[in-house]
Amino acid sequence: MEKAEVLIQLGLYQPARLLLSEAHAATQELRAPYEVSRCLYLFAVLANLERNHGQAQALLEKAQLLGGNEWFWYNSTLSLIEAILEEEGEGKQSMACEILERTVNVLRSTLLKRPNRQSELGFIITSLQARKTLIQVHFAQDCITVNAESCQVPHMLQESYNKLVQLEEDFFHCGHKNCSAEILLERANIHRMIAKQERNEKHSHYLDAYNLAQRAVSETEEVFHNVCSLFAVNETTNISIPLMRQLANRKINLVEILLDIFNLVITEKKLEKVGEASSHKIVEAFIRGTIEDDATEQDWKRMECTVGHITLAQLANLQSLCKGCPDIKSKCLYLTGKTLHLLAINADPVHSEMYWKSNVMEEAKSDIAKSFLTSAECSEQEVTDSSFPTNKCQYDKHRRKIQELKKEHRLARKYLSQSSEALLQCMGIAFSHNITDVLASASFEMVECFQQFDPVSTSHFLALHQSCSASMMMERILLTATSNTSSSQLAALLHLQNHLKQNRNTSDLLKNVEQQLIATSMAWRNLCIPVEHFNIMDELPSNFYIVILQHSKDRSNLYSSLIEKPKAGTAQQKGKPAQPTVQAKISRFPVNPDTFCVLLEKVRVYKQQKMKSQLKQTVIQNLQECVSKTDVTPTDKKDDNGHDLTSDFTEILEMMEEYLKPVLSQIDFSDIGEQRTSVSAPESGKTKVKDKETKHTTMHGTPLDLGLCVVLLGDTLLMELPLEALSIFKEEGISSVSRDFSLQILYNRIYLAKSETEVKTGVEISKETKLKAHQKKNVKTAPVNRDLPSNCLPVDTHNFKYIVDPYNEGREAEAVSPSQKIKEILEKYHDLFTLKWEGVVGNIRVPSQAEWEQLLTNCSAFLFYGMERFMSHILLNRLAAMNIPKCHLIILLDLMRSKQSHQRITKSDIHKSCLRIAIERPTETAVLLSLTGVRSIIANQWYTTLQENAERLEIFSESLLNIGRTTGQTVRILQKMEADSHSSPGDKGEEQTIHTSSNLPATHPSFFNCVLYGLPNIMMM
Repeated sequence: MEKAEVLIQLGLYQPARLLLSEAHAATQELRAPYEVSRCLYLFAVLANLERNHGQAQALLEKAQLLGGNEWFWYNSTLSLIEAILEEEGEGKQSMACEILERTVNVLRSTLLKRPNRQSELGFIITSLQARKTLIQVHFAQDCITVNAESCQVPHMLQESYNKLVQLEEDFFHCGHKNCSAEILLERANIHRMIAKQERNEKHSHYLDAYNLAQRAVSETEEVFHNVCSLFAVNETTNISIPLMRQLANRKINLVEILLDIFNLVITEKKLEKVGEASSHKIVEAFIRGTIEDDATEQDWKRMECTVGHITLAQLANLQSLCKGCPDIKSKCLYLTGKTLHLLAINADPVHSEMYWKSNVMEEAKSDIAKSFLTSAECSEQEVTDSSFPTNKCQYDKHRRKIQELKKEHRLARKYLSQSSEALLQCMGIAFSHNITDVLASASFEMVECFQQFDPVSTSHFLALHQSCSASMMMERILLTATSNTSSSQLAALLHLQNHLKQNRNTSDLLKNVEQQLIATSMAWRNLCIPVEHFNIMDELPSNFYIVILQHSKDRSNLYSSLIEKPKAGTAQQKGKPAQPTVQAKISRFPVNPDTFCVLLEKVRVYKQQKMKSQLKQTVIQNLQECVSKTDVTPTDKKDDNGHDLTSDFTEILEMMEEYLKPVLSQIDFSDIGEQRTSVSAPESGKTKVKDKETKHTTMHGTPLDLGLCVVLLGDTLLMELPLEALSIFKEEGISSVSRDFSLQILYNRIYLAKSETEVKTGVEISKETKLKAHQKKNVKTAPVNRDLPSNCLPVDTHNFKYIVDPYNEGREAEAVSPSQKIKEILEKYHDLFTLKWEGVVGNIRVPSQAEWEQLLTNCSAFLFYGMERFMSHILLNRLAAMNIPKCHLIILLDLMRSKQSHQRITKSDIHKSCLRIAIERPTETAVLLSLTGVRSIIANQWYTTLQENAERLEIFSESLLNIGRTTGQTVRILQKMEADSHSSPGDKGEEQTIHTSSNLPATHPSFFNCVLYGLPNIMMM
């Protein structure tokens, strides 16, 4: 069993399980109940590590029935608490505290009977009490993070904080200095959090946090040196022991507190220069008015002068503790770069905000020009007045001031260059060892270092920061989706890798696990950030216009980057070689986090109200159809509820426009329409867009010019907004407006698609010969003779799969039911396109999970057309483990509601956790599908009606199949429905759908419900 316990600590679960099985059988034969209970406890530890928390609770309860010594009860109780806290559900914190309290009471009664074991039992009791108190502290901190305004921070934490003070003293008196240091660090973090939340008394809380963290580091250093004294010096030179890593992490925590203090010092210094803090300081000094606060302010003044050097000294001492730990080393280099950057900001006479002004260079040039003019005009007066001593003294004073400012500026530049060097070294280590969180922080710090001095480089680092942030977000979603580690190999490997990385295990096992993930999982390959990220912009299609929108961590600043590739003609005219250069415009604007929270809440309430209204509208529509079946056009768009929701959506758009106004002012599409028309005029001289006959010829010929493809790369919260509805995107020169999660994911879609098509060229040739053989046998197939434009990716029209209304829940709406509409589409395009389509319709049978997987795996495009959420129809853990790079396009016409579907989804949601339901939302669904390898996803963002989804299916079929538009152009038709109502493609079905939709207001929500994730340049061939 001792060997199995060591194997568990090393992450070798399977060998440990085999040893435990043998030990369990042997102890049962020997009838040793205490040994059996220990085996069951170790089995429970394994179950917890594999996230089988229910099984762990059952094993621990069975083990505790057999009993054991005090250490068994201590370890088994902690494992039981871990199993309870890791599971979903309300009240788990109180349940865990009750179990800990019961165990402490039993051990106290045991201590009364055995007073000679005071030291051992006293430590166990104190440890369990500390665990209980920390659960309460972390629960209070989570409440404060979720809703800081309604929580009284000091009052919530005061009782738990007082318990921590007593526990720290108990640990110290018992001689357990390492545990005492851990409690000290928890107290320091509480003060740090209060200092961030409180507006007053920030100085005292930060000083308390610093003093407590320094005490924790000192006690840990004392323990570490005592351990090192047991070995010879040469025996510990290249060894990284757990205590060394623990000391390094505590030093990092201390440095982070010092950097918070340094940030506050710089902020207050800025306010003093502006003059905004004078009245605030007077009031604050009047409120304090005590000797103790005067002492605190003296300590703070000393800290202001030395905080930067103290931080660098701690980081220099930290270097010796980074042996064999690339994660700690990269974090140390990142903190060093951040400290040097703060020193540069503190030393620079020019405030850092000035460097983010878009016209700062133009203003500086104009100021220099004005100064030359004024100096020329006043030169004669200076010569005549230079004899006066007063003017000479002023001149010397100004000259000395100028020299001093220049010296400070040179010092700031030196700090900045050293900061960039440290951050680049940090990023090199993070790239090599896939340390995404440190890479995200370092790249964001590089954005602040470069600012607007080099817009292209700053855009590179901003895109890298967003890719890392998106990768961490996607990894969290993937871990939640694969929480059952026994469901697939991917789930087991993912959670093993996550556990090893959290425990900072740098063994070969972690490398082997990551290599196996790279070899077997498309999702993991999408999560990895390679060094080649800096070359992505050069390899993007020339008609892509990238808009990056990224908030800072505290959401106080909004960063934007506008990236495009210059026209090829300009480089050729100058005689320069055609090189993939990039143009970028970077900006940063202060925003109000509270305003953004209100905007997000309005969007959330709107989506929720839209979902609730669908059931009511469906019931009303069914009643109307029962009374009279003469008109199938729904009237719910004109009722009071619909009008209110439309006005709410208009209010959201206005608020979003106002919030993003500084960023939108940087975007200018006015000249794009003229350039595109002038460029495409000679090329499209034989075709006229307004002519219906030429449109029918383009069905089997060359499609229209792709135009400009705008790709929105927003952070996680911005993706919840209807960004496509912004007025700036209504320009005629824009061909499509799509969105994606990061530049890395966008590049992966293009690269993987190209590699897939290159591999399959031989297979496609053989397929073409087979098709010709079929045509000889008088079998009608689609004679699609389109020429694939450059920068477009093909999708095989004949390899289209579908699943429609799996439970036949939309059958009551006969005319617009999914089963009826797909039947009409299949019949309408049967001869040309849909002859070889395969799928399952719910009015025939319910598709099995195997059919879901088979259709998704063996298709080039997939359509789901059904009720409620798409993810509620398929097993989540099986979808997350799938690799479907062959599927280039997925269309999700879901989020409809009927009485039957509402009953089904209500029953199924009862058995799901909150996290599980959250993963089924539209954005999270697009994340999971993107990780599995899908190139382009067209999906609804909120609940819609059967009629609206039926219209979308008509438009998609006509635009993608018959006309041959790209995915981006097709979704653009929906977004500009009212503008395109006069240019019908010539088909009766599309004319009818556009006519019904054009009667809606120009900002009707249905126009912007359907969005495109991923590539806008996919075309059906």
